Amino acid sequence: MRKRGQISIFILLGFTLVVAFFFVLYINSGEDEKKVFDQGPSSLKGYVESCIKQVGENAIYDVSLQGGYYIPPEMSTRFVSLYLPYYWLNGASLLPALEDIENQLALYLMDNINVCLNDFLPYKELGYEIVYKEGFESDAAITPNNVIFSMEYPIELKKGSSSSSFSSFNAKVDVNIRQAYSYAAAVVEEQKKHPNEIPESFINSLAYRNGFTMEMVDYNKDEEVISLLIPQKNKDELIYAFVHKYNWSELR
Repeated sequence: MRKRGQISIFILLGFTLVVAFFFVLYINSGEDEKKVFDQGPSSLKGYVESCIKQVGENAIYDVSLQGGYYIPPEMSTRFVSLYLPYYWLNGASLLPALEDIENQLALYLMDNINVCLNDFLPYKELGYEIVYKEGFESDAAITPNNVIFSMEYPIELKKGSSSSSFSSFNAKVDVNIRQAYSYAAAVVEEQKKHPNEIPESFINSLAYRNGFTMEMVDYNKDEEVISLLIPQKNKDELIYAFVHKYNWSELR
């Protein structure tokens, strides 16, 4: 169903839920940490990969909510508390490449993983010494059904005369951002056929055929916020939002 002339309740709700989930996740993380690090040094890999999965899932939902971006591009517009990218502007496509979205996901992971790792405090409290470098490499690979996050992060765990070393970590998050991106790309392709007309009927048909819902909201002058709400198995629906800007000055 399409709603016009009002702020999208789905985008507002989605953003609020993501922020709340991210906050609660770290408030409650102590319970999960205890289950992991009580197993000893060998549990460090699981501890890190659990954080990668938690932060990675938040990365997907946050980045999707801003049309594939963690750091908004120059060609974006403020919408409520978000910065949404233009996918159509001045008669041209600004659709990002899938690789660009992967880079945004990896950057999100790099910027936020340390909050979850908590400076490895659970291990330090058990008397372990943690040796690691401040910098590390992160990566995200968008597959047809999920996203695989990985980190190269050399870490050494010491206690007495024993030590354990780890360097490669990865986690799979079963949220299908590739599917959402493919729908957005189809909308942009349709837009090219009629550069100055909203492809409303096409988006409605696309949503109906593929079992998702959509919203379109008039915003600012000649701008339309398009949000695609994609169901996910055993998870909250994924909201993928972007903006098309038209030139309707002559019509006025």
